[in-house]
Amino acid sequence: MRICVVSTGRAGSTSLYNLIKDHLGSEYYTITEPFNEKIGEIKPNQFEIITENVNVLIKTITNQKPIDKTDEFIDDWIFDFFDKVILLDRLNQKEQVESFAYLTHTNNKFWHTKQVYRMSVVPEEIINEWQDKLLYSKKTINDYSKKHNKKIYYYEDIFINKNTETIKEIFEYLEIDLKNELVDEWIFSEEKKVRINEINRKLL
Repeated sequence: MRICVVSTGRAGSTSLYNLIKDHLGSEYYTITEPFNEKIGEIKPNQFEIITENVNVLIKTITNQKPIDKTDEFIDDWIFDFFDKVILLDRLNQKEQVESFAYLTHTNNKFWHTKQVYRMSVVPEEIINEWQDKLLYSKKTINDYSKKHNKKIYYYEDIFINKNTETIKEIFEYLEIDLKNELVDEWIFSEEKKVRINEINRKLL
């Protein structure tokens, strides 16, 4: 089976990807953000490697693509090549933008490490720039949803409200038996939440 998680950034896609990955066997080829040029270990022929596999899981961020492919090509490829496509977004746009703006402005390499976001150090123009980028990303995922009649799942339902019915629905769609211990590890555990609020920091 070929599975693709398509997400806007900072929407919990890495944790969801890892939850699915840990349910799969060793016969699966798995990779996160295969078309992100900023990840040094990504091979330039990643597109060909993926398409050669019968059992594959990838997580990709909207609008990421190989340099020789168009947005239109990737759109068609995702929904033609993959058997299962999961769309993921985040409702709290303010926190989503702040996460992007803070981590990129501070040149922070630890995007999945617990930390306090000190937004006072981030210039307003950087926040506005990421606001525009995020709006474009959200438009893409909403276009995918409408064009291909696919439901969008949201960060808040899965990681904030910890809605088990939403998680079960995803795995029923994937036709994979859900393991509760892995849900506890990747979804329910507070260790997976990156941003630490100032109030929580003072309590530590």
